[in-house]
Amino acid sequence: MGDHEQKPIEHPLRNPFVWMLLCILGWSVVSGLSMILVAIKTNDGVVIDDYYRQGRLINRRTELDQQAADYGLRAELSIHDSATGLQLHQGQLVSYPQQLQLTLWHSTMSGHDQTQQLLHLGGGHYSQQLPQSLRPGRWHLELKTAEWRLVGDIHVPDQTQVELSPSAMVFSQ
Repeated sequence: MGDHEQKPIEHPLRNPFVWMLLCILGWSVVSGLSMILVAIKTNDGVVIDDYYRQGRLINRRTELDQQAADYGLRAELSIHDSATGLQLHQGQLVSYPQQLQLTLWHSTMSGHDQTQQLLHLGGGHYSQQLPQSLRPGRWHLELKTAEWRLVGDIHVPDQTQVELSPSAMVFSQ
């Protein structure tokens, strides 16, 4: 037994590598649980649940865009605080519609989306009060009737005016 002396066994918790591994494991567990908690508590408004219905509407939207392009329609929309004003350029329309539907979608917060009926004031001018001012960010706009639609994007508060036109998809076909 003389040459082989036994080294005393060191307790594992005194080794710094064990603590490093335990910290990594603990951090992973805490991070994973907090991500699960955030996923459960928050609503992802960007995700559309009804994919089938949305897919079927694409053909209808393309028809409306094509009709607007055929009529040569365009519009200029101005938004100040909660008031909207619109000038519709008639193109080949026989007469101005009495009402237009304006839908405003926030790019990330679907809870703030709005749909308004714009009333014809005469000479292609339309107006309406929004129930609330638009939140800052990018908004997608759709102006439509049963026969045609115009689209555009606006960045609030940087822009107060935007031109609406038929979707670019119509021209790429």
